[in-house]
Amino acid sequence: MRVCQSVVTERCQVLSLPSTHATRRLERRRRFGRVQCSRDDGVERMAQNSANEGLDCWTILQEFTKAEFKGTASTTYLQSKTSREVIRNAFFEAIQSRHDEIQWNPASSPVLLGILASDVRLAMRSLRDYTAALSVEFVPPDSTIPLPQIQGSVYIRYKSSMTTRARGTSPPPSHLVDGEQEQEQNQDNKKKNKNDQGERIVQCTISSYSGNDRGVLVQLGTLQIGHLPLGLLDEAMANPPAPIS
Repeated sequence: MRVCQSVVTERCQVLSLPSTHATRRLERRRRFGRVQCSRDDGVERMAQNSANEGLDCWTILQEFTKAEFKGTASTTYLQSKTSREVIRNAFFEAIQSRHDEIQWNPASSPVLLGILASDVRLAMRSLRDYTAALSVEFVPPDSTIPLPQIQGSVYIRYKSSMTTRARGTSPPPSHLVDGEQEQEQNQDNKKKNKNDQGERIVQCTISSYSGNDRGVLVQLGTLQIGHLPLGLLDEAMANPPAPIS
């Protein structure tokens, strides 16, 4: 019975966003700076039934973020499997779509994640799922304490940014590289996620968190989205637990 209750509780945690409105603004500003979303009380377009027909993915995510900022997302956008699927589909479409107005390019823009979870296991599961969706490297966060020994709520800050290749530099011509060197070079390039614009550098840290927010903040260009549910991308928890050792 305890095992069943634990599974149900964990699934509830990854799909809900418990938070207090009083501390939300201060905590979010501390993590990513001032939130760029409207304070007006306009009608929130719900992600249910046909309410979102004709809305593009970016509008859906912005409306969700406004609702989450007001503390109403869990009742308007996340209360049913269908509504969560709309948010999930909008997220997948957005991260794959270039958006010049907000300076988002999936191939080269920095990726910034802020993951707030009740324990390190849920945080690592979300980090693994969201980095996979965004096609960036999954790396364990730097920590002075072994991850399995971390107790209580945690905050993971993840940043994957693209360095710029120095002007005038280029890979050596193929005729100057022998077969063994070429193979090693290809492996190094794969590890560093290199492309024509440079390489991705990943920074990932973990710290204790005493606030009430739960979920994932995602920075796409100049647009901040969330908090998205921790388990939005794997609602059935079909994937194995993420490694924390």
